[in-house]
Amino acid sequence: ATLPPARGPWKAEAPTLPFDGAAVAVAPGSPETTRLVNAGLRAGTARVSRAAVSAGGREWPAGTVFLDGAAAKAAAARAVPGQTWTPVPAVPAATEPLRAPRVGLYKPWAASMDEGWTRFVLEQYGFEPKTLDNKTVRAGGLNTLFDVVVLPDVTKEVIATGKPKRDEGAMRYFPELPPEYTGGLEKEGAAALKDFVERGGTLVALSSS
Repeated sequence: ATLPPARGPWKAEAPTLPFDGAAVAVAPGSPETTRLVNAGLRAGTARVSRAAVSAGGREWPAGTVFLDGAAAKAAAARAVPGQTWTPVPAVPAATEPLRAPRVGLYKPWAASMDEGWTRFVLEQYGFEPKTLDNKTVRAGGLNTLFDVVVLPDVTKEVIATGKPKRDEGAMRYFPELPPEYTGGLEKEGAAALKDFVERGGTLVALSSS
């Protein structure tokens, strides 16, 4: 069909968020605000209220994130339709500083669809995950590199040895690959993850992992 006169295809545009150059408040409660906060953390200063605080003539609940001017401009570039924030005169002093979390995502040598989807979601929300292979985990010292390590939905056999469990009646043949592309975390990797958690790191294990 032909479009009526003066009509054209609909095109989504980034939302125009109110911003006066000072600071903004992002209310808690929506996972979509993570995009704004992560973008802001990498460009300016972000602080979070641990208790109710006053700013811009109103009370803000615990969990509200305040972005300074530079952070707000970076956040606006990542905003999607439906997101809102409120301009405030300045970032309140009675708040605690945030920093961008350093996220490591484990990637086994055996192909993992869930690793790819998990990476996609983390990237969409601005977490910028770094790949963790077996060699990196086994080397230890993960706390100097990461705050969070995420294990995608991978079976314990693949994580431990790099070889999937064989069902009864299945072929026993497993293709031999170069040594640098074989194996799993082994005992050294398990010890490294244990040390990571004991030193304050956060380990997120999804589903079967």
